Amino acid sequence: MYGALADVVALTHGLLILCVVAGSVAAVAGLLRRRPRLAVAFYTLILLVIASDRLLGDCALTQLEQSLRNDALPGSAYRGSFIGHYFGFLPPFVHHWIGPAIIVAALAAYPCWWWVDRRVRAENRPQAAR
Repeated sequence: MYGALADVVALTHGLLILCVVAGSVAAVAGLLRRRPRLAVAFYTLILLVIASDRLLGDCALTQLEQSLRNDALPGSAYRGSFIGHYFGFLPPFVHHWIGPAIIVAALAAYPCWWWVDRRVRAENRPQAAR
């Protein structure tokens, strides 16, 4: 029972990581600026990821999965991070440097695209309205 629940948490965790990576790329590319509901969902997810890391020192889903695996079979949980365990083929710098850089770029993208959109609107206003 606990093992199956741990598998569900792991699958959900993997999907959330995919959403963070895809959403970050979409935010940097400016695709989220035309989809405000997706932008709110994405930035809420990023806020939760950052809060979990800062408050717990690790991802809440990683801790939950490890706890469930240990409940299923004591001592069976992996050590370290979710990405390090399931995506061990990735070099460590991807998780430690590129991942945070993508999130920071996505956070910086929102005000940058807002400024660009504002400038474009100002330039497209009729001359008399300026």
